[in-house]
Amino acid sequence: MPQPHPRFYPGPCRGKINGFTEKGARELARSIRNAWERAGWDVAVRIERISSEDIPDGRSIAHFTVRTDLVNGLAQRRL
Repeated sequence: MPQPHPRFYPGPCRGKINGFTEKGARELARSIRNAWERAGWDVAVRIERISSEDIPDGRSIAHFTVRTDLVNGLAQRRL
């Protein structure tokens, strides 16, 4: 019988994923979606640009976040 939900890890993402970069946010979104899918749930996950930061050499760095449709940390739709 599949686990009713993915294992919960409190706090920041473990490992080497930097969720503030676009690449890291995409990796994090993929891992969230895949974990819930393995447990038999459909979760909508999207990447959003949340801010930009100017750095001394004149460039700007974008920061991203991952948003889901989880309610109180739980999925709402079965696959």
